[in-house]
Amino acid sequence: MSIHLGWYHVDSQEILHYIFYPNWVWAEIYQLKKRADRMLQLSKHAIPVFFDFRLSSQLPPGMLNHGRQIVATRHPQGSPLVIVGGERLIYNTFKIAERMLNDPTLLDDVVFTKSMPEAEHFIRAQLYQQQV
Repeated sequence: MSIHLGWYHVDSQEILHYIFYPNWVWAEIYQLKKRADRMLQLSKHAIPVFFDFRLSSQLPPGMLNHGRQIVATRHPQGSPLVIVGGERLIYNTFKIAERMLNDPTLLDDVVFTKSMPEAEHFIRAQLYQQQV
């Protein structure tokens, strides 16, 4: 499998972590999404989700259609969604999906980071805000 799904921790915060490896395909993410949705369903509170594209420089064909489907069917407990790596291509695809779905709030809880330290910093800032 070219996508790994597991738990990641930033301090006390549990995070659902997808790692995308080269040559991943859409069927894999749909298969893992079912498992991830079951994991999120068990939680009484929102759990951040990392989509980690640092190791995958290419996206499979059909990004607009599949990206829109993934965004439109996100589990409500999976929030925020933190995109790690992926450069402008991922960001632009999410923006297009937002326009296609005519939902200006679609990306309210989506954060784009360039590195894992930047993603971890974002989570720590959120944890700090929750304590204040």
